[in-house]
Amino acid sequence: MSTSQQTSLQILDTLDRFARAWSRKDLDSLLSLADPEITGFLPRTTRRIQGSDRFSRSVSEMCSGSGGSILRFHDPLVEAIGTVAWVSSGYSLEPGDGEMTFREKGRFTAVLKGTGHSWVFSQFHFSLA
Repeated sequence: MSTSQQTSLQILDTLDRFARAWSRKDLDSLLSLADPEITGFLPRTTRRIQGSDRFSRSVSEMCSGSGGSILRFHDPLVEAIGTVAWVSSGYSLEPGDGEMTFREKGRFTAVLKGTGHSWVFSQFHFSLA
């Protein structure tokens, strides 16, 4: 399957914006990248996220409890057909400003939906390697 370079770059930019917003604990920016019906699993939890309200609460709790963390995606693979895209990537969480003292590495998968002017996360899953 061949995803256009333009689409790949748009989706990679969305991943980068997600990582930067996460690292800054910018909840508003994270929510702007999420479909209202988003589902998924955050790092270090088995609780399923369902909907933007739950996503907002869970990310807010996680950010406040873990100190600062820098999120990085490694070697993302992007595929898309029409307005649906999927990503598989490695990820790492590293200490930033704050109390976080551990490092975490794992796998990340996501499904994104094209809205006509941007890409938003419909489904995501962080898992430990």
